[in-house]
Amino acid sequence: MKAVLISINPLWCELIGNGEKTVEVRKNRPKLKTPFKVFIYCTKAKTDGEYLWTAKSTTIGKMADVANGKVIGEFICDKITEELPSPRYKKLLNGSCLDNNTLLNYGKFGTLYGWHISNLRLYDTLKELKEFYKKCKGGCGNVCKHWRYVRVNADEYDMDCDCDGLIPITKPPQSWCYVEYYGAKMSNEGGIRQ
Repeated sequence: MKAVLISINPLWCELIGNGEKTVEVRKNRPKLKTPFKVFIYCTKAKTDGEYLWTAKSTTIGKMADVANGKVIGEFICDKITEELPSPRYKKLLNGSCLDNNTLLNYGKFGTLYGWHISNLRLYDTLKELKEFYKKCKGGCGNVCKHWRYVRVNADEYDMDCDCDGLIPITKPPQSWCYVEYYGAKMSNEGGIRQ
């Protein structure tokens, strides 16, 4: 089962976490039928005011409690609202925590997509990006860091990619990306493990 990993800045993560923000606005959408699972990556802080602390913080400034740069939770996108301004966005205002001018500046008067957030689940234990996998595009040849010499027999070696078709995500997506597996690469039923 495919899912999506989405990068969201700390302010919006906080608003999603407290239930104020129920729609995430993007310039595009996945080619998946709703409903689908979305994992939330909280972007790294650029300023001191952008640190997102977990609710379990007991000591101010304890770095282990900083959620920035981690996957903090997941939700089900049960509906996507597509809207082109005429002359303003109307449907995307409710739940997005954005005003019309912000939407117009972001969308440049083009189509925007409101990803509806339902069944939000914030993790007690934050997850690292490398716990998520995406499909290897294949045909990577010997430039792929997963390409290895494999012993065929006592005298012979062959080149093979040992990624088994999946590679860990090491860099956060600019906006969002597809995710094939979560956690251990292999599961009996295939798809995302929880």
